[in-house]
Amino acid sequence: MTIDTEGSEADIIEDFPWAEFNIEVVQIEQLHEGGYPAQRGKKARIQRAMARNGYTFLEAYEVARRDTEDLIFTRNVATAANASHPVLNHIGEASPLTDE
Repeated sequence: MTIDTEGSEADIIEDFPWAEFNIEVVQIEQLHEGGYPAQRGKKARIQRAMARNGYTFLEAYEVARRDTEDLIFTRNVATAANASHPVLNHIGEASPLTDE
C-alpha cells in the first residue's frame, strides 16, 4: 500500500482501520522536515502510529533531496518473511522516474 497525500499522511494513518486489512508492506511519502517546517514531528508521529498498529519501520529512502522521502514499513507478523518480500528487494535502487 502506498500513501502520498502531500502532508496529511499522519492524520490518515492515525484514522485508518488497519485491523480490517491484511497489508504486508506500506510505503508512505513524507515531506522532508528540513525543507517543510510545518512537517516537523510528523515523521515520528507516523512511526509511532505505525508501531501501534503492528508495523515495523524498515527504511527511509530519500526521493528528492530535502523534499520528500519514502518511509517503508512491514507488518510485524512474520517480519522475517517480510524482510525478503519481493517489493523490498528493490528499495534503494535507482528508479528511472526519480533519477537525475
